[in-house]
Amino acid sequence: MKLMDDKGRLFGKVHFFDILIALLVVVGILAIALRFAPKQEQEAKTFSAEYTIEMQNLGDHFLDAFEVGDSLYEGGELLGTVKAVETRPATMPYVGAEGKRIDAKYNHVHHITLTVETDRMSKDGGYYIGKQEFLNGTGHNISNGFALCRGIVREIHIK
Repeated sequence: MKLMDDKGRLFGKVHFFDILIALLVVVGILAIALRFAPKQEQEAKTFSAEYTIEMQNLGDHFLDAFEVGDSLYEGGELLGTVKAVETRPATMPYVGAEGKRIDAKYNHVHHITLTVETDRMSKDGGYYIGKQEFLNGTGHNISNGFALCRGIVREIHIK
């Protein structure tokens, strides 16, 4: 018995190109299924960290907005707990009449630096808390449920 007859059928029963097309369809369906199948998320290992976040040029009404013990959030994601609050008046450098540099203080404008503790930091190509990436210089909209401010990460210390 021949493998393929004169009409292109395997063993005289099934056409060779029909098998090839059926095989391509099955491979295509498997490829699509694998592409869109839900991925198993690896459970990220979290660790403790401490970071500082600086908020600049805030009005007087923000001086009492953040307190030690406040929980901070961004987009509903818990970022950590405030460990320390530091405030200082905002200044603007300018050159005085004698050519000396002078740092002039703004009235009613302040910089606030928060030191925040978290046990939710993870590392996956960068430092993350939830889906928020934390790098020196990254900006975050932080809230304690009372005030919402834009802050910039200044330091990260892994414990």
